[in-house]
Amino acid sequence: METSDYLIVGLGLAGVSLCEMLEHENISFQVIDSDRSNASKVAGGLYNPIVLKRFTPIWEAENQMAFAAHFYKKLEQKLQQKLDYKIDVVRKFANLQEIEKWKAVSKQDILKNYMYPVPVKNNNENIRAIHGLGCVEKTGRVDTEKLVDSYKSYLLQQHKIQTATFDYTALKCKNQKVIYKDTVYKRIVFAEGMQLTNNPYFNYLPLIPNKGQLVEFESKKLCLKHILKGPVFIIPLENDSYLCGSTYERTFENELPTKEGFEDLMEKLNTMVDTDIKVLRHYAGIRPTVKDRRPLVGKHPVFSQLYVLNGMGTRGVLLAPSMANALFQHIEKGLPLPKEIDIKRYQHYCESEAL
Repeated sequence: METSDYLIVGLGLAGVSLCEMLEHENISFQVIDSDRSNASKVAGGLYNPIVLKRFTPIWEAENQMAFAAHFYKKLEQKLQQKLDYKIDVVRKFANLQEIEKWKAVSKQDILKNYMYPVPVKNNNENIRAIHGLGCVEKTGRVDTEKLVDSYKSYLLQQHKIQTATFDYTALKCKNQKVIYKDTVYKRIVFAEGMQLTNNPYFNYLPLIPNKGQLVEFESKKLCLKHILKGPVFIIPLENDSYLCGSTYERTFENELPTKEGFEDLMEKLNTMVDTDIKVLRHYAGIRPTVKDRRPLVGKHPVFSQLYVLNGMGTRGVLLAPSMANALFQHIEKGLPLPKEIDIKRYQHYCESEAL
Protein backbone atom coordinates (compact mmCIF):
# COMPACT_ATOMS: atom_id res chain seq x y z
CA MET A 1 0.00 0.00 0.00
CA GLU A 2 1.01 3.59 -0.58
CA THR A 3 1.57 5.84 2.45
CA SER A 4 1.16 9.53 3.21
CA ASP A 5 1.08 11.58 6.39
CA TYR A 6 -2.24 13.35 5.82
CA LEU A 7 -5.40 13.04 3.79
CA ILE A 8 -7.37 16.29 3.55
CA VAL A 9 -11.00 15.95 2.54
CA GLY A 10 -12.26 19.15 0.91
CA LEU A 11 -10.51 22.02 -0.85
CA GLY A 12 -12.20 25.20 0.27
CA LEU A 13 -10.36 27.95 2.13
CA ALA A 14 -9.83 25.70 5.15
CA GLY A 15 -8.40 22.87 3.05
CA VAL A 16 -6.11 25.20 1.11
CA SER A 17 -4.86 26.75 4.35
CA LEU A 18 -3.99 23.39 5.89
CA CYS A 19 -2.26 22.25 2.70
CA GLU A 20 -0.03 25.31 2.96
CA MET A 21 0.89 24.58 6.59
CA LEU A 22 1.84 21.00 5.74
CA GLU A 23 3.76 21.81 2.58
CA HIS A 24 5.76 24.49 4.37
CA GLU A 25 6.94 21.83 6.83
CA ASN A 26 7.58 19.22 4.10
CA ILE A 27 4.86 16.93 5.47
CA SER A 28 3.30 14.66 2.86
CA PHE A 29 -0.40 14.93 2.10
CA GLN A 30 -3.08 14.11 -0.42
CA VAL A 31 -6.39 15.87 -1.06
CA ILE A 32 -9.77 14.52 -2.09
CA ASP A 33 -12.29 17.06 -3.31
CA SER A 34 -15.68 16.38 -4.84
CA ASP A 35 -15.44 19.50 -7.06
CA ARG A 36 -18.98 20.44 -6.13
CA SER A 37 -19.83 24.09 -5.62
CA ASN A 38 -18.62 25.09 -2.14
CA ALA A 39 -19.01 28.12 0.06
CA SER A 40 -15.45 29.30 -0.56
CA LYS A 41 -15.94 29.53 -4.32
CA VAL A 42 -19.19 31.49 -4.12
CA ALA A 43 -18.21 33.81 -1.26
CA GLY A 44 -17.86 37.57 -1.56
CA GLY A 45 -14.39 37.19 -0.07
CA LEU A 46 -14.62 40.27 2.12
CA TYR A 47 -12.33 40.57 5.14
CA ASN A 48 -13.20 43.13 7.76
CA PRO A 49 -12.42 43.11 11.51
CA ILE A 50 -15.59 44.99 12.51
CA VAL A 51 -19.15 43.71 12.92
CA LEU A 52 -20.73 46.64 11.11
CA LYS A 53 -24.22 45.92 12.33
CA ARG A 54 -23.21 46.52 15.95
CA PHE A 55 -19.87 48.37 15.58
CA THR A 56 -17.95 45.75 17.55
CA PRO A 57 -14.68 43.93 16.80
CA ILE A 58 -14.85 40.32 15.66
CA TRP A 59 -13.33 37.59 17.81
CA GLU A 60 -9.50 37.78 17.84
CA ALA A 61 -9.67 40.59 15.28
CA GLU A 62 -6.07 41.79 15.28
CA ASN A 63 -4.51 38.32 15.33
CA GLN A 64 -6.73 37.10 12.51
CA MET A 65 -6.07 40.17 10.37
CA ALA A 66 -2.30 39.96 10.78
CA PHE A 67 -2.12 36.22 10.13
CA ALA A 68 -4.42 36.38 7.09
CA ALA A 69 -2.52 39.29 5.51
CA HIS A 70 0.76 37.37 5.65
CA PHE A 71 -0.88 34.15 4.46
CA TYR A 72 -2.50 35.62 1.35
CA LYS A 73 0.61 37.59 0.43
CA LYS A 74 2.68 34.39 0.44
CA LEU A 75 -0.04 32.58 -1.50
CA GLU A 76 -0.07 35.28 -4.18
CA GLN A 77 3.69 34.89 -4.59
CA LYS A 78 3.43 31.14 -4.80
CA LEU A 79 0.58 30.99 -7.30
CA GLN A 80 1.66 34.10 -9.24
CA GLN A 81 -1.88 35.37 -9.03
CA LYS A 82 -3.44 38.58 -7.73
CA LEU A 83 -5.79 37.41 -4.99
CA ASP A 84 -5.91 40.07 -2.27
CA TYR A 85 -7.43 43.43 -3.19
CA LYS A 86 -6.91 46.12 -0.55
CA ILE A 87 -9.98 48.31 -0.41
CA ASP A 88 -11.65 50.24 2.40
CA VAL A 89 -15.17 49.49 3.61
CA VAL A 90 -17.61 52.37 4.06
CA ARG A 91 -20.71 51.88 6.19
CA LYS A 92 -23.86 53.76 5.20
CA PHE A 93 -25.38 55.50 8.23
CA ALA A 94 -29.12 54.98 8.56
CA ASN A 95 -29.69 57.83 11.00
CA LEU A 96 -28.00 60.40 13.26
CA GLN A 97 -27.98 58.01 16.23
CA GLU A 98 -25.68 55.64 14.32
CA ILE A 99 -23.28 58.49 13.65
CA GLU A 100 -23.01 59.32 17.36
CA LYS A 101 -22.48 55.67 18.25
CA TRP A 102 -19.78 55.38 15.57
CA LYS A 103 -17.92 58.39 16.97
CA ALA A 104 -18.01 56.93 20.48
CA VAL A 105 -16.92 53.36 19.75
CA SER A 106 -14.22 54.39 17.26
CA LYS A 107 -12.15 55.62 20.22
CA GLN A 108 -12.01 52.18 21.82
CA ASP A 109 -8.96 49.92 21.76
CA ILE A 110 -8.73 47.71 18.66
CA LEU A 111 -11.55 49.62 16.95
CA LYS A 112 -9.51 52.82 16.74
CA ASN A 113 -6.96 50.96 14.65
CA TYR A 114 -9.54 50.43 11.92
CA MET A 115 -12.43 52.88 12.23
CA TYR A 116 -11.97 56.41 10.90
CA PRO A 117 -13.46 58.48 13.74
CA VAL A 118 -15.06 61.24 11.66
CA PRO A 119 -18.02 60.45 9.37
CA VAL A 120 -17.22 60.84 5.68
CA LYS A 121 -19.45 62.89 3.39
CA ASN A 122 -20.97 61.04 0.48
CA ASN A 123 -19.82 62.71 -2.74
CA ASN A 124 -21.13 60.07 -5.11
CA GLU A 125 -24.47 61.14 -6.55
CA ASN A 126 -25.25 57.53 -7.42
CA ILE A 127 -25.08 56.42 -3.77
CA ARG A 128 -28.04 56.95 -1.45
CA ALA A 129 -26.43 58.01 1.83
CA ILE A 130 -27.89 61.28 3.10
CA HIS A 131 -26.42 60.78 6.59
CA GLY A 132 -22.93 60.08 5.31
CA LEU A 133 -20.58 57.15 5.71
CA GLY A 134 -18.28 55.55 8.27
CA CYS A 135 -14.95 54.33 6.95
CA VAL A 136 -13.14 51.14 8.01
CA GLU A 137 -9.52 50.91 6.91
CA LYS A 138 -7.13 47.96 6.35
CA THR A 139 -9.93 45.89 4.85
CA GLY A 140 -10.30 44.24 1.46
CA ARG A 141 -11.44 41.34 -0.66
CA VAL A 142 -9.90 38.01 -1.56
CA ASP A 143 -10.93 36.48 -4.88
CA THR A 144 -11.83 33.14 -3.35
CA GLU A 145 -12.97 31.52 -6.58
CA LYS A 146 -9.67 32.30 -8.29
CA LEU A 147 -7.76 31.20 -5.19
CA VAL A 148 -9.43 27.78 -4.95
CA ASP A 149 -9.24 27.12 -8.70
CA SER A 150 -5.58 28.19 -8.89
CA TYR A 151 -4.63 26.11 -5.89
CA LYS A 152 -6.36 23.07 -7.29
CA SER A 153 -4.38 23.49 -10.52
CA TYR A 154 -1.20 23.69 -8.46
CA LEU A 155 -2.06 20.48 -6.59
CA LEU A 156 -2.88 18.71 -9.86
CA GLN A 157 0.60 19.55 -11.12
CA GLN A 158 2.03 18.11 -7.91
CA HIS A 159 -0.15 14.97 -8.20
CA LYS A 160 -1.56 15.70 -4.75
CA ILE A 161 -5.27 15.84 -5.44
CA GLN A 162 -7.99 13.63 -6.83
CA THR A 163 -11.50 14.67 -7.77
CA ALA A 164 -13.89 12.25 -6.11
CA THR A 165 -16.65 11.97 -3.54
CA PHE A 166 -15.25 10.66 -0.26
CA ASP A 167 -16.49 7.17 0.55
CA TYR A 168 -16.86 6.91 4.33
CA THR A 169 -17.45 3.17 4.11
CA ALA A 170 -13.94 2.72 2.65
CA LEU A 171 -12.30 4.25 5.75
CA LYS A 172 -10.74 1.93 8.32
CA CYS A 173 -9.11 3.06 11.56
CA LYS A 174 -6.61 0.72 13.23
CA ASN A 175 -3.21 0.67 14.93
CA GLN A 176 -2.99 4.46 15.18
CA LYS A 177 -3.30 4.77 11.41
CA VAL A 178 -6.10 5.03 8.89
CA ILE A 179 -6.54 3.15 5.67
CA TYR A 180 -8.56 4.72 2.91
CA LYS A 181 -8.89 2.45 -0.08
CA ASP A 182 -5.29 1.61 -1.08
CA THR A 183 -3.39 4.20 0.99
CA VAL A 184 -2.30 4.31 4.63
CA TYR A 185 -2.39 7.70 6.35
CA LYS A 186 -1.36 8.89 9.78
CA ARG A 187 -4.28 11.31 9.93
CA ILE A 188 -7.35 12.43 8.02
CA VAL A 189 -8.64 16.00 8.31
CA PHE A 190 -12.19 16.67 7.19
CA ALA A 191 -12.48 20.21 5.81
CA GLU A 192 -15.54 19.43 3.73
CA GLY A 193 -17.95 22.24 4.57
CA MET A 194 -21.61 21.27 4.71
CA GLN A 195 -20.80 17.72 3.62
CA LEU A 196 -19.81 17.21 7.25
CA THR A 197 -23.49 16.68 8.06
CA ASN A 198 -23.25 13.39 6.12
CA ASN A 199 -19.99 12.36 7.80
CA PRO A 200 -20.75 9.45 10.19
CA TYR A 201 -17.76 10.37 12.38
CA PHE A 202 -18.52 14.06 12.87
CA ASN A 203 -22.21 14.50 12.10
CA TYR A 204 -22.90 14.91 15.82
CA LEU A 205 -21.41 18.41 15.61
CA PRO A 206 -24.04 21.19 15.40
CA LEU A 207 -23.21 22.48 11.94
CA ILE A 208 -25.97 24.73 10.63
CA PRO A 209 -26.45 25.26 6.88
CA ASN A 210 -26.83 28.92 5.96
CA LYS A 211 -27.63 29.75 2.35
CA GLY A 212 -26.22 32.88 0.80
CA GLN A 213 -27.24 34.32 -2.55
CA LEU A 214 -25.27 36.93 -4.49
CA VAL A 215 -25.76 39.01 -7.60
CA GLU A 216 -22.99 40.26 -9.85
CA PHE A 217 -23.98 43.35 -11.81
CA GLU A 218 -22.52 45.97 -14.13
CA SER A 219 -22.87 49.73 -13.83
CA LYS A 220 -21.00 52.28 -15.92
CA LYS A 221 -22.09 55.20 -13.73
CA LEU A 222 -21.78 53.87 -10.17
CA CYS A 223 -18.01 54.49 -9.95
CA LEU A 224 -17.79 53.00 -6.46
CA LYS A 225 -14.24 53.09 -5.11
CA HIS A 226 -14.91 51.42 -1.76
CA ILE A 227 -16.82 48.41 -0.49
CA LEU A 228 -20.19 49.82 0.55
CA LYS A 229 -22.11 48.30 3.49
CA GLY A 230 -25.79 48.95 3.98
CA PRO A 231 -28.53 46.33 4.12
CA VAL A 232 -26.13 44.35 1.87
CA PHE A 233 -22.52 44.69 0.75
CA ILE A 234 -21.61 46.13 -2.66
CA ILE A 235 -18.09 45.05 -3.60
CA PRO A 236 -16.28 46.60 -6.62
CA LEU A 237 -14.75 44.03 -8.94
CA GLU A 238 -13.22 44.86 -12.33
CA ASN A 239 -14.51 46.41 -15.57
CA ASP A 240 -17.36 48.35 -13.91
CA SER A 241 -18.77 45.21 -12.32
CA TYR A 242 -19.85 44.75 -8.71
CA LEU A 243 -20.90 42.01 -6.33
CA CYS A 244 -24.02 42.46 -4.21
CA GLY A 245 -24.75 40.15 -1.29
CA SER A 246 -25.56 38.33 0.63
CA THR A 247 -28.73 36.74 1.87
CA TYR A 248 -28.72 34.68 5.09
CA GLU A 249 -31.22 31.85 4.82
CA ARG A 250 -31.64 29.18 7.50
CA THR A 251 -34.47 27.35 5.70
CA PHE A 252 -34.26 26.40 2.03
CA GLU A 253 -34.99 23.51 -0.30
CA ASN A 254 -31.68 23.35 -2.20
CA GLU A 255 -28.53 25.32 -2.92
CA LEU A 256 -29.85 26.87 -6.15
CA PRO A 257 -30.49 30.63 -6.45
CA THR A 258 -34.14 31.61 -6.14
CA LYS A 259 -36.45 34.32 -7.42
CA GLU A 260 -37.20 35.34 -3.82
CA GLY A 261 -33.49 35.68 -3.04
CA PHE A 262 -32.92 37.77 -6.15
CA GLU A 263 -35.82 40.09 -5.36
CA ASP A 264 -34.61 40.51 -1.78
CA LEU A 265 -31.14 41.52 -2.95
CA MET A 266 -32.50 43.91 -5.57
CA GLU A 267 -34.82 45.59 -3.06
CA LYS A 268 -31.94 46.19 -0.66
CA LEU A 269 -29.58 47.25 -3.44
CA ASN A 270 -32.09 49.89 -4.57
CA THR A 271 -31.98 51.50 -1.12
CA MET A 272 -28.25 52.02 -1.61
CA VAL A 273 -27.73 53.02 -5.26
CA ASP A 274 -29.53 55.39 -7.60
CA THR A 275 -28.45 54.32 -11.08
CA ASP A 276 -29.21 51.75 -13.74
CA ILE A 277 -27.58 48.33 -13.43
CA LYS A 278 -27.22 45.27 -15.64
CA VAL A 279 -27.40 41.90 -13.88
CA LEU A 280 -24.57 39.60 -14.99
CA ARG A 281 -24.92 36.62 -12.68
CA HIS A 282 -27.05 35.33 -9.80
CA TYR A 283 -25.68 32.46 -7.76
CA ALA A 284 -25.78 30.85 -4.33
CA GLY A 285 -23.81 28.74 -1.88
CA ILE A 286 -24.25 27.06 1.49
CA ARG A 287 -22.12 28.29 4.38
CA PRO A 288 -21.26 25.96 7.27
CA THR A 289 -22.12 27.93 10.41
CA VAL A 290 -22.15 27.01 14.11
CA LYS A 291 -24.62 28.09 16.76
CA ASP A 292 -21.96 29.67 18.99
CA ARG A 293 -20.33 31.36 15.95
CA ARG A 294 -16.98 29.67 16.51
CA PRO A 295 -15.26 27.21 14.16
CA LEU A 296 -15.23 23.45 14.71
CA VAL A 297 -11.62 22.33 15.08
CA GLY A 298 -10.09 19.30 16.73
CA LYS A 299 -9.77 15.55 17.20
CA HIS A 300 -12.50 12.94 17.21
CA PRO A 301 -13.27 11.82 20.79
CA VAL A 302 -12.76 8.12 19.94
CA PHE A 303 -10.74 7.85 16.73
CA SER A 304 -7.58 9.86 17.39
CA GLN A 305 -6.47 9.73 13.76
CA LEU A 306 -9.48 11.74 12.59
CA TYR A 307 -9.73 15.54 12.76
CA VAL A 308 -12.13 18.24 11.66
CA LEU A 309 -11.53 21.77 10.35
CA ASN A 310 -14.87 23.36 9.63
CA GLY A 311 -17.54 25.90 10.54
CA MET A 312 -15.84 29.07 9.27
CA GLY A 313 -19.21 30.62 8.46
CA THR A 314 -19.37 34.08 6.91
CA ARG A 315 -15.79 35.02 7.86
CA GLY A 316 -13.92 32.19 6.20
CA VAL A 317 -11.38 34.47 4.52
CA LEU A 318 -10.15 35.68 7.91
CA LEU A 319 -10.71 32.52 9.94
CA ALA A 320 -9.43 29.75 7.68
CA PRO A 321 -5.67 30.54 7.77
CA SER A 322 -5.45 31.01 11.54
CA MET A 323 -7.72 28.04 12.31
CA ALA A 324 -5.68 25.76 10.03
CA ASN A 325 -2.54 26.95 11.78
CA ALA A 326 -4.08 26.28 15.20
CA LEU A 327 -4.94 22.72 14.15
CA PHE A 328 -1.49 22.17 12.65
CA GLN A 329 0.24 23.42 15.81
CA HIS A 330 -2.03 21.19 17.90
CA ILE A 331 -1.29 18.04 15.90
CA GLU A 332 2.37 18.52 15.06
CA LYS A 333 3.63 20.58 18.02
CA GLY A 334 1.28 19.41 20.77
CA LEU A 335 -0.04 22.89 21.51
CA PRO A 336 -3.55 23.06 23.00
CA LEU A 337 -6.40 24.33 20.86
CA PRO A 338 -8.15 27.48 22.05
CA LYS A 339 -11.17 26.26 23.99
CA GLU A 340 -13.47 28.51 21.94
CA ILE A 341 -12.85 26.43 18.79
CA ASP A 342 -12.08 22.98 20.21
CA ILE A 343 -14.82 20.47 19.37
CA LYS A 344 -14.50 19.13 22.91
CA ARG A 345 -17.14 21.72 23.77
CA TYR A 346 -19.65 19.51 21.92
CA GLN A 347 -18.35 16.14 23.04
CA HIS A 348 -21.57 15.47 24.98
CA TYR A 349 -23.38 15.43 21.61
CA CYS A 350 -21.34 12.43 20.48
CA GLU A 351 -23.52 9.32 20.95
CA SER A 352 -22.42 5.74 20.40
CA GLU A 353 -24.26 5.43 17.10
CA ALA A 354 -22.19 8.32 15.72
CA LEU A 355 -19.02 6.32 16.33
